Amino acid sequence: MGEQQAIAQMVCWFISCKRIKYLYKIMPLAICINSPGKQG
Repeated sequence: MGEQQAIAQMVCWFISCKRIKYLYKIMPLAICINSPGKQG
């Protein structure tokens, strides 16, 4: 409940930063919704 979520958030942030639509489509958006860095 710690490492996996932190990694998921980093991956989501990385994809959001790069704006890779292809990966964004594959990755579960639920992780991005739970990510605290989505406000950016």
